[in-house]
Amino acid sequence: MLVEVLMASNVGREVWDKGLPVLDDLHNMNYGWRLPEGVLATDENLQEFKTDKYIEDLRELKPEVTMVIMHCTDHRSI
Repeated sequence: MLVEVLMASNVGREVWDKGLPVLDDLHNMNYGWRLPEGVLATDENLQEFKTDKYIEDLRELKPEVTMVIMHCTDHRSI
């Protein structure tokens, strides 16, 4: 494992030295988001809840390059 960490660090440093952005963080905590108990899962409630959660999380991000994973879909179209 230590070898892989050192290799990743070296690759990251090389990419950074060439002036390319390096991903510092990955935000994928939204997979665990659940509506509060007793709140109906209507489109409006889901939109409000998830919008508020994304705003909250974006405000807490550190000043670095971060990837935020978001799958926007209308479940009724599947």
